[in-house]
Amino acid sequence: MKKKLIKIIVCFLMLIGICFLSSCNLFKNKYTTMENGVDITVPDDWKQHFLYPEDVPSMHFGYNGINVLSASTKDHYTLVENDFYKQSDAFAKFLSSFGFSRLPEDIDVDDYNYIITKATKRSEENVSARTKGKNTLKLDQLMEDPNRRGSFIAQECSMEYLVVGFGEDGTRYSCSFRTFVSDGKRYYAFAWTGNLEIKMNMPIMVVKENDEKKLLLLPLPYDTKYTVSNNARLDAIMKKDSYLDESNYVFDYPNVFYHTDYVIDGSEEKLPEYTPEQKRELVIKWYEKYCKGEYIDGVFYVEYAGARFIVNLDAGSSSKDAFSLKFVGPATK
Repeated sequence: MKKKLIKIIVCFLMLIGICFLSSCNLFKNKYTTMENGVDITVPDDWKQHFLYPEDVPSMHFGYNGINVLSASTKDHYTLVENDFYKQSDAFAKFLSSFGFSRLPEDIDVDDYNYIITKATKRSEENVSARTKGKNTLKLDQLMEDPNRRGSFIAQECSMEYLVVGFGEDGTRYSCSFRTFVSDGKRYYAFAWTGNLEIKMNMPIMVVKENDEKKLLLLPLPYDTKYTVSNNARLDAIMKKDSYLDESNYVFDYPNVFYHTDYVIDGSEEKLPEYTPEQKRELVIKWYEKYCKGEYIDGVFYVEYAGARFIVNLDAGSSSKDAFSLKFVGPATK
């Protein structure tokens, strides 16, 4: 009986081992090669429902022959199985379009086009940092200060970042990566929590045009919380009339506006405390910078992705400070 039990246990462990090996092979990165790089934009199944499909934003990531996870979508690319050095250079160029890393010392804070939402120290990488597989590069003891050109600071370890960058029209692109400096050059690599990723944020408004439901992208400053997006199922958004309710497009004023307001290693830094009036002015400045925001006869208009909106800066109540967006027609172009 005892031998039989041992035999059963051994067979069970062997089965687990086989399943584990199979799963390792099953979940190995399956990728697609994109010969001309990738355009981060609205996926086709969503785009066909847009009122102005020809005007949806798109941002190019230039790396010919790049490999992306097969499960990637046009709004969310995961980079896998690429040449480390080529991928790093391409990622550096992409981030530089938002002004990340190498900025002159005297740049005005209003000119930053990105916000660091999280920065995590990889203290285990204090001598060298991984590149690909078991390969590593030695970390420089000193590195150029990302915010002060020509000034050098100690490099304690590699860093992981979550960054939101703004395109020229205010479109938000989220990027996750690990970065470090070796032999005077800054490199970008996969984070310990996942691969290099680029994602376009897609806050959405549902409107009716000629008795047909259509979609619009919404321009929203960072840290503005929204409920209607491609995180919901497309068929549900197109079927439910509740998404037409104007209440879906009333937004609490954000609390974070600039790149200096971020979290390091999970500990909250003290954020600036803005008055309601200051928040209104900051939102107005954001729309003026990215979305052609302008007052006409006391009404504040903005334009984005082919559409024109009215921004009501006083859409809240006595207990809630909020603004709203209302679609009024095509952009003036």
